[in-house]
Amino acid sequence: MSIIKCKNGHFFDKRKYEECPFCKNRCTDISRMEETIWVNQIEQVDNDVTVGIYSDFKGNDFVTGWIVCVEGPDKGRDYRLHSGYNRIGRNMSLDINPVNDLKVSNACHCSIVYESRKNQFYFVPESGNISYLNNKLVETVQILKSGDCLQLGSSEFEFIAFCRGERKW
Repeated sequence: MSIIKCKNGHFFDKRKYEECPFCKNRCTDISRMEETIWVNQIEQVDNDVTVGIYSDFKGNDFVTGWIVCVEGPDKGRDYRLHSGYNRIGRNMSLDINPVNDLKVSNACHCSIVYESRKNQFYFVPESGNISYLNNKLVETVQILKSGDCLQLGSSEFEFIAFCRGERKW
């Protein structure tokens, strides 16, 4: 399958259309086309299928640290932290999902934030949910250090910072 980009920036299948179906002035001269992008060859082509073109750039999803469940229904499970907000809750749309702990909110229970400029982690409580840091109720944003103990629902997690000191992305 050959995908063409017209001078106006539209992508279309050269085999299906002789000219850009989106342009009002109809880019009919193939020599005016900027580039051809070859997508994986498919034996059976369904003309009603939309072809996705993906960038190689994925953004910064590098590991910055972890939390490990040391007590509770998900004991032994580890959760990877990334830059920015790491929202914790049972909902699968969140970043960290202790799905077996029904006392953890389905919505965002709390968050762990990695702030790259300061190379620092923060524990952020959510209104209406009870969370503890080192056996103390968390009511405001707290700084996290490796080895800190987080309790939410019926689970206990140990925090481990990968980015610390001179190590940061």
